[in-house]
Amino acid sequence: MNVLYGNKTIAVNTHHPSIEIKYPEAASKLADWESVFNSTLHAVSEKASARKPKKICVIVEDRTRINPQYPYFLSRLYETLHSSLPDTAIYLLIAYGTHEKHSKEDNIRCYGAENLSKYILVDHDSRNPKNLKTIGTLKSGLPLKINLTAAESGLVISFGTVAPHAFAGFTGGRKIILPGISSYENICSNHSKVKQENVGLGMLDKNPIHAEMQEAAGLFSPDFCYQTVFNSRREIAGLFFGKLDEAFHEAVAFCKTINTGFIGETPDLVLASCGGEPFDSSIYFAQRTITLACQTVRQGGTAVIFGKFPNGIGDKHYEKWLSKPVDEVLNLPESAIDVMVHSAYLTAKNRARCKLYFFTDLKEEQAAGAGLNLINTKEKLESLLSSIPAGNKMLFIPNGSSLLLSRGGTQIFPD
Repeated sequence: MNVLYGNKTIAVNTHHPSIEIKYPEAASKLADWESVFNSTLHAVSEKASARKPKKICVIVEDRTRINPQYPYFLSRLYETLHSSLPDTAIYLLIAYGTHEKHSKEDNIRCYGAENLSKYILVDHDSRNPKNLKTIGTLKSGLPLKINLTAAESGLVISFGTVAPHAFAGFTGGRKIILPGISSYENICSNHSKVKQENVGLGMLDKNPIHAEMQEAAGLFSPDFCYQTVFNSRREIAGLFFGKLDEAFHEAVAFCKTINTGFIGETPDLVLASCGGEPFDSSIYFAQRTITLACQTVRQGGTAVIFGKFPNGIGDKHYEKWLSKPVDEVLNLPESAIDVMVHSAYLTAKNRARCKLYFFTDLKEEQAAGAGLNLINTKEKLESLLSSIPAGNKMLFIPNGSSLLLSRGGTQIFPD
């Protein structure tokens, strides 16, 4: 079988009997996505002309959720807004959450050089109180602080990409507000809920992390929201527009329809690709694939994650907590779980369930402190596979970053 790995594929051989994933009919590319997008611009122009805001804020995702159509979207949107209000300042706000700030090259690749020469670029900094404004109080009692530029803009438009997410259920929608443009304290408090029930891949119902994200988006909701769903070939399959909550839930329903595979039994061995770049940029960003593989394999089984991971583990704080004993991490009180510790908690939960390995170019010394089981040659992979009883059943997941799995008609949820 051919496995996506970085920007190439590698051949992997195994003699274990395979469990077949039955996919829904492949989602075709939305052939007229440009026309669909352009059809929304009249509503945007109408509202902008009626309000005549002094500032307009367009909120976009960072490179970890990058949409290859951003250059087109942003160009057409700017043309529309600028033609209606030529004297209005139009800001492009990158919703980093707590992610690392882009380089100039990252911005050009993500949003297009021409757009960057037109918009006023703003990098959200969740730790800088001067760039934050309190807009309300969450049910937790914590004030919700968001980016000042967004809070003070008279018209706000956001973009999001909807795909399965390891603890928020799905990306997109309300995540552009929390964590996207919220304070570090808000993000830590939200992500600490990873220990609570109903948190997991594809789970929205009674999910406390999702619920608080929705609450935040209720306190500050963009005037217009675009939500994109991609098919397995990274083509736009669905494009949804309107108020944030409505567009998000329409996109989620569509995402489930085209990205849920079905299996008939529980595998003893799971081989899972992150889907190649950019989804295998680091082990930290492979959390969706890790969770899907480890929650699908039988308790005590074996999961092998394939990823090039050019950025290594992905974060020093995450790496530090990966090195701790699994039980120590799992027994942390919610108050001790901050950003990155939440991901270490998820990884520990998965490691407690099965034997977890990473097939990667990383050298042992690059992950020496993280306590991970690395396989960095095909010979080591073949040795591992040959040690698993021949009768054990194997499941291959070709793109763990976008797939949900259902067994017996029921979605596979975390234990």
